[in-house]
Amino acid sequence: MQIFHKILIYKKYLKGDFYGGVSAAILSIPSALAYGVLAFAPLGEKYIALGAVAGLLCVVFNGTVSSLFGGTPTMISGPKGSITLILSSILTRLLIGMKADLNDPVAISLIITILFFSIFLSGLFQVIFGMMKIGNFIKFIPYPTIAGFINGTAILIITNQLSIFFGVKGHDFFSTVFQDPSQIQILTFIVGLVTVYFILFPNRITKNLPSPVVGLFMGALTYYIFIFLGFEKELGPVMGAVGIEFPTPKYIPEFISLFTSVEVLKTILSIFPAIVVLTLLTSIDTLVNSLAVESFTHQKSDCNKELIGQGLGNLISACFGGLSGAGTASRALANYKSGGRTELSGGISGIFVLISVLFFATEMKYIPKVVLAGILIAIGIQMFDRWSLRILKKIIQRKVHNWTETATNVLVIFVVSATSVIVDMVFSVFLGLGLTILLLAMKTSQSGIRKKYYGGKIFSKKQRDSRFMEILYDEGRKIVVFELEGYLYFGSSERLADEIDKLDDQIRFVIIDLKRVVEIDITGAKVLEKIFKSLQKIDVHLFVTNLDTHGKIWYFLQDTGILNSIGQKHFFPDTDIALEYAEDYLINYNFVRRMSPDSTMKEEDRASNLIDLFDMNYKEIPLEKTDIFQGFTKEDLSILRPYLEERVFNIGETIFRQGDPGDEMFIITEGTATVSINLSENKYKRLIVFSPGTVFGEMALIDKKPRSANLEANDHLVCYSLSYNSFLELRKMHPEIIIKLLENISKEITSRLRMSHSIISELEN
Repeated sequence: MQIFHKILIYKKYLKGDFYGGVSAAILSIPSALAYGVLAFAPLGEKYIALGAVAGLLCVVFNGTVSSLFGGTPTMISGPKGSITLILSSILTRLLIGMKADLNDPVAISLIITILFFSIFLSGLFQVIFGMMKIGNFIKFIPYPTIAGFINGTAILIITNQLSIFFGVKGHDFFSTVFQDPSQIQILTFIVGLVTVYFILFPNRITKNLPSPVVGLFMGALTYYIFIFLGFEKELGPVMGAVGIEFPTPKYIPEFISLFTSVEVLKTILSIFPAIVVLTLLTSIDTLVNSLAVESFTHQKSDCNKELIGQGLGNLISACFGGLSGAGTASRALANYKSGGRTELSGGISGIFVLISVLFFATEMKYIPKVVLAGILIAIGIQMFDRWSLRILKKIIQRKVHNWTETATNVLVIFVVSATSVIVDMVFSVFLGLGLTILLLAMKTSQSGIRKKYYGGKIFSKKQRDSRFMEILYDEGRKIVVFELEGYLYFGSSERLADEIDKLDDQIRFVIIDLKRVVEIDITGAKVLEKIFKSLQKIDVHLFVTNLDTHGKIWYFLQDTGILNSIGQKHFFPDTDIALEYAEDYLINYNFVRRMSPDSTMKEEDRASNLIDLFDMNYKEIPLEKTDIFQGFTKEDLSILRPYLEERVFNIGETIFRQGDPGDEMFIITEGTATVSINLSENKYKRLIVFSPGTVFGEMALIDKKPRSANLEANDHLVCYSLSYNSFLELRKMHPEIIIKLLENISKEITSRLRMSHSIISELEN
């Protein structure tokens, strides 16, 4: 059924695919010719025609196969500038390494075979990358590295064509012109300039043809007008005969024969880094262009499938004697605008190029070399990364806001670009990746501390009696919280350890919040363990919070043994619970000390008995000692008691739910209760914990609106409730008591607002 569905889609878009494929093919031919000539330039004049054929065969086979098997339906592939320069670099390395004579056809034939085998291996690696789902990771190579390489490629393409563009004999344009400026052929330069101009501004002639075709036509027309006028000697040569037969996979037996020679295998091994770079570049180029194609087709591409398709296209292209290629957004756009919608358009494009080459190979020999040079220079000008140019413009205009980040990006772009031009394309790629890794290491080694704050100004969500809050105001700074973010690697973890070492001697609790930490490496984990042990020696407690017990960081700490070494009791689901636990400890310790100033209990005994201390004191507070009844006389309380109802709730029992009618106030004398709100089905958010001596639901006595949250007993809960009706009756019978009660309610609300303001101010700062 799926096959029939596919056939119906192909039938539906066949006409559009045909026009799209033909348009892309017409756009591809001039640049493919130029790139082929550029790739084979190190081999000299004799092999320019072979290079042109290799460029065209890349469009035929890589374009067809990658389109049919790739993951971006309208993508059209072919030779690219950066890839062509890598191939040219490989040829140069082979010529030097094998000490080959350009006049020795056997040696040059072997070198060409090794070049195509390199393309074959590169394609094979791409297929493996795609099958291993590595495409997702290749896309994450930082853009400054890519931009630097693009700019370096543009500069090299332009500078490599200057000799032909100006009609100068010799490869070193600048030294030749410096020694003998008279070598410049003005008419040749004019032909090249016309070509470049009409590629950059094709609309001056027509809007219906691709710009390379317009440039090719206008440049060739200018060239032959000058010949007609008798200036043949003032012009550069034409490309020459392009001998092409119907392509066959003739290089397969040649590839097999390479394995018969140990010396050849050593040579292939010596250029292996260049093959790796070729694989990376073709992959990156393709994936970047796939994203660009997505933007105008609005079709999601499969990057791993695209890698497999490109890899198959490159290895098959190599077997037929074609160059390595990659997806090109400009050709895909021409395809899409002309009606191409499916992968058939790429196949049609390849077939059209093949037919054109077979039928018009004779006419191709009349194409002037300077026109091809002009096409390449125009491509080089268009290739410069616009983002880099915008950054440069902002620096010149002094409109940069983040100078550090901008300077880092410019440094990477400049180093990679300069290395591409001065040293070597292959080396520049490795340097760019190395520089990226170095900068990433520097970034991750920066302090990952997002925020540091102390207790005493920031409190847990547990509401407490005023006497206990006084203790926390006085002793709260013995708790410090570090909120971390990013990566806890070797550098950032050591900085955290240094910050903790600098803490005041009074600190008793260190809480490390890992909520925003993305990843921890083994060094970071070991530093966490070291922090725990060093704090343990000085009787300081370490709590680690916000780790998902089913997350990768938790499992990593478990696998490395760090979790057991620190102890799971030191890990808390969130910072608030850890903060509450630390506050309980300080209240217990200080409450006991204040109540029993002569106590001889040693600090280490208290530390080792945290749980016992937690249970020692304020489990129950008499009603008359609660804050809500401060200032009440015994007579006031005796009058009030008949209006209060004692309520007892068991662990987990719901006192009221969000949306229930609000018609009573509660005063807790024993146990705790948690306030939460509904987030979604079966999901809640913990807001506040009420402890003995606190009051909740007081707003019900004022506005009688539905409950805005849920309330549930954490343990055995004893509280007293004052209903709205009792409140009205009390107001009528004993207004003086109601005045005292409302005054204390106002103090309670004011205290909460003041605490909230303190927490917000501390967090904002």
